Amino acid sequence: MRAFAVRSFGEAPAIRDLPVPAADGACLLRVAYAGVNPLDNNNLARLTASSAYPYVRGVDSAARPSSACRAARLRHDHDGYR
Repeated sequence: MRAFAVRSFGEAPAIRDLPVPAADGACLLRVAYAGVNPLDNNNLARLTASSAYPYVRGVDSAARPSSACRAARLRHDHDGYR
């Protein structure tokens, strides 16, 4: 996956190719468009050596749930899913 991320402490954030994370019961989203928000800069400024890396940023996006997520949602009929 491509993500705006920091791979290690002290490294500048950039668009990087990273492995797709395991879903572990969560839904994966396919992001079509993403923006950089001032909140992203604030969060990046607070990184420490003990933060979890890679640290992926991006709070604004236009995305669709993966097909596995859509199937799970249809089985459970969650409110708010469109």
